[in-house]
Amino acid sequence: INNWSKLVTYKYDHGIKPDPETFVRTLMTKIKVKCSHLTWSLLSKDANSVTYEWQATTCAPPDPSQDDPNIYAAQYEIARLFVGNDGMNTVSYTEKTNKISEDTRTLWIKKLKSARLVKDGNEVKML
Repeated sequence: INNWSKLVTYKYDHGIKPDPETFVRTLMTKIKVKCSHLTWSLLSKDANSVTYEWQATTCAPPDPSQDDPNIYAAQYEIARLFVGNDGMNTVSYTEKTNKISEDTRTLWIKKLKSARLVKDGNEVKML
C-alpha cells in the first residue's frame, strides 16, 4: 500500500457516535498541525452525516526518519462520515495530487452522497 496514487477506504468505529460536523472540524484542526497548507470545506450535512473534502499540499512527517515519506505527500480527499446505530462510519476517496479533476470530484461526491449502511441485508436506520 506504500505506493498508492488513488485510494478508496472505509473505516468503522464501533460505539463512537459523535456529532458528525464537530468531529470533522476537530479532525481538520488536528491535520492542520502537521499540514500547514490545508484547505477543507463541508460539502453537505444532515443530522447524521457530513460530506467534506480536504487538500493538503505540504505536510511534515511526525518523525524525519519516517520509512515512507510519501505518506505525507500532497493529498486531495473527499469523504463522508455518517453515524449509524452501532457507531461511526467513514468512506473516502483520496488521490496523491494537489487537485483532482472536476469530473472525478463530481463523480465521487455523487457516489459518497448515495452511500448507505447495510447490516444483515437491511439498510440501517440512521440515528
